Amino acid sequence: MGLPLAFRRRVGHDLAAAYGWYEDRRVGLGEELIRALTDPLNPTSLISQTDTLVVNGRTITRSYNAATRTYTDTTPAGRVSRTVLDIAGRVTEFNAKR
Repeated sequence: MGLPLAFRRRVGHDLAAAYGWYEDRRVGLGEELIRALTDPLNPTSLISQTDTLVVNGRTITRSYNAATRTYTDTTPAGRVSRTVLDIAGRVTEFNAKR
């Protein structure tokens, strides 16, 4: 049984705030956020997202695939871990590879 989901004007404000936050991090990143949404006015329509963090010149990457509810993390050493979530957001599977 699904619950009805209604979006109000606040969603547009929240999306604009998110866009600004990403653009402040890197020019063009806000555009990537908008392109990752199948419906730009619906933040729950995310298809995928990739975040990259550089610490002391070393890059850490985290990708999310909404279709499979899977996070994939890659460390600077090339280690890859995969976390799969159920519909409620609970971890159902985790594995790490060197």
